[in-house]
Amino acid sequence: MNRTARIVLAASLLLLAVTGCRRGGSYIWVQQDRYIPNLPAELRAYSGQPIFLTTFINAAANTDRDYYYYSPDGATVYEGSPNLSGYLREVFAKGMTALGMQVVLDPPQPLDPRVAELQLAIRSWDDYALHFQIVLNKRQATVYQQEYRVEVPRLQTDDARILEDRAYRIDDMALGGMLADQGFQAAFFQ
Repeated sequence: MNRTARIVLAASLLLLAVTGCRRGGSYIWVQQDRYIPNLPAELRAYSGQPIFLTTFINAAANTDRDYYYYSPDGATVYEGSPNLSGYLREVFAKGMTALGMQVVLDPPQPLDPRVAELQLAIRSWDDYALHFQIVLNKRQATVYQQEYRVEVPRLQTDDARILEDRAYRIDDMALGGMLADQGFQAAFFQ
């Protein structure tokens, strides 16, 4: 091996060590176009209902705030596209649309006061749990505010397909749990 090749190899190994790349870890790209909603049939009561999805933000300290969340040990990296908050908003929109809701992203101002407006803040996100807070506004007032946490068992695998599928099921649980919440329903349908 010539000197240049050895330098490149050494620099590459150093870069992998510095960036935290771990042997046996996984990189999972979660994409809203690969998400296929699997929501309970009883949520069909929302069919035909309009909703504005406005402000979705990532305030989770355990993510990089833009694109990545991780397994607790850091060995598995999940990338959301276009970013984590945008990914979750698109997934919620896709799930709501699958239920027959009329979803409007970034509605023009002023908002129609008769239509519910959903705002969401991600509080914590890793590969087995999602914690978020929602604010539901209607008639120019906050009608419901709640925190939700969904959690699934940890998996001892680095199989990318299994981990990606679990990420989409967490999304289903987050959206389905929020829509099934009786307090949310009472505020939404008032």
